[in-house]
Amino acid sequence: MDYQTYNIIAIVLSVLNAICLSFMAYKFVHTYQLNNYHMTRLVNWFRRTNGKYWSRLFLVSVLSLAGLLVANVLFASHGKGVLSYIGLAFYFSMVIWFVVGEASVPKKKPIVFTNRIRRLYVTLFVVVALATYGLMMAVYGASMIGGGELGSLEAHLRFVIVGLSPIILPLYVLVAIFINFPFEEIRRKMYISTATKKLQKYTNLIKIGITGSYAKTSVKNILKAMLSVRYKVLASKGSYNTPLGNVMTISKLKPSHDVLIAEMGARNVGQIKELCDMVRPNIGIITGITGQHLETFGTIDNIIKCKRELFDSLDDSGVAFVNGDSEYADRLIDDRVETVVSGGDDGVVRAKNVTIDKNGSQFDLVIGDDVRRVRTSMLGKHNVSNIVLASAVAHRLGITIDEIALVIPTLKATEHRLELRHNTNGITVIDDTFNANITGSRASLEVLGYFDSRRIIVTPGLVELGDREEVENYNLGVEISKVCDLVVLIGTIRTQPIYRGLEDAGYDMDNVLVYDTLNEAKQDFSAIFRVGDTVLLENDLPDDYSEVEMPKKKGKRTSK
Repeated sequence: MDYQTYNIIAIVLSVLNAICLSFMAYKFVHTYQLNNYHMTRLVNWFRRTNGKYWSRLFLVSVLSLAGLLVANVLFASHGKGVLSYIGLAFYFSMVIWFVVGEASVPKKKPIVFTNRIRRLYVTLFVVVALATYGLMMAVYGASMIGGGELGSLEAHLRFVIVGLSPIILPLYVLVAIFINFPFEEIRRKMYISTATKKLQKYTNLIKIGITGSYAKTSVKNILKAMLSVRYKVLASKGSYNTPLGNVMTISKLKPSHDVLIAEMGARNVGQIKELCDMVRPNIGIITGITGQHLETFGTIDNIIKCKRELFDSLDDSGVAFVNGDSEYADRLIDDRVETVVSGGDDGVVRAKNVTIDKNGSQFDLVIGDDVRRVRTSMLGKHNVSNIVLASAVAHRLGITIDEIALVIPTLKATEHRLELRHNTNGITVIDDTFNANITGSRASLEVLGYFDSRRIIVTPGLVELGDREEVENYNLGVEISKVCDLVVLIGTIRTQPIYRGLEDAGYDMDNVLVYDTLNEAKQDFSAIFRVGDTVLLENDLPDDYSEVEMPKKKGKRTSK
């Protein structure tokens, strides 16, 4: 085959292969986005899957090469070129099978094709195309150097190069991310700089930063409702608590706004400081601390250090608030913390005479010498703490106790956080699917315990707890055994610590159902649930955890 013909074939096959692998890379790109575009988290996800996703890519290559071998037996008399085209056709059919299979899996949070994702796909396409073309031309060069010895095999080798490329798809994706990183980092810093300069122009703006291991979004929404009595408030949307998420919020800031509430999330030390350098808050709120994100923080000390970055960023006129009911609160309190909120008698703002039931809570809101009896439909004792915490901040900003007392009955649960729903089948659903921390799980089980009906929990357990993950899930199983009449576990391997906790607590294991995926469980919901049941949906793992497994443990399992 002459060089020109071979070159054309190489270009066509390289482009087709780049298209194929770009489609096959969906899971990697989606996971990259779900992890806020952190390459290390993408690598950690791939490691945690124990090769499950890579094995599917490997299967495509093996089946493709197997197809070539079968074609070699059946069509040997038709020449090597024909065999190569048959093999390539089989490879492309395997790619289509793979892509269709991935597309058929329901996504809890589908990929958003932002400009950044589009740029990544373009880079990935170029990387795959150039790599494939380079390898194919190397085959041609080797055949020429060998005096044509490899020429009779070049058709096979072209196919092998293409057919084996899915095996190194993860590497292609990482290379594309690495290439784009400097450009994306420059853009990120540019957006943050623009937002920082914009905020500096609003000299009279009250800027509030909220962080913590849990309840950030709930406290933010409660505080916004209270402050809106007198102020025009701009708060970050949903759980947008990253630098770019807050940049999007600041872009909507207008001269008419009096208050900005910025939710601040982090998974590593220094990330709260980065947010504070942009927002420069006048008021800081820490909702509480647990071992959430221990996987990335490493230790509780690092979590506390990171959250304290919010208080450390306040100037001398800044005010700090902390939930005194929370664990580790004593390690957050110092002279900078003006108000400590507590359910006890030592809080400047506090709740007393609290009564809780399945419809919400009643309590005396105490601010100084003033007391008001209030009721909220928000479920759980922890929401009383959230309301009191927000009340302290609102009162500090001039909202009277009477105004606060009028707002509290109007408060609604934050979506997917102990959100109570009554469906048309006569089943009460407590939607706590956006809760994924130790403290919140205990609170949700406490709420479930207020209901007199048959109590059911559907959960995949807790994640991102590092070395504490297994023991905390075991403890969760023990707590579940005290409340639930029926347990539906999602993930046959990941939920083993919960299963052992239930078993060791003496729970009737005939009332434990284990499914591989939530979609499989949903198919049986109509048979599992009965009219009058109360179902707690506790934590709904994001798509990047759908492939993740914990180390296997021996033990009896009851599964569907």
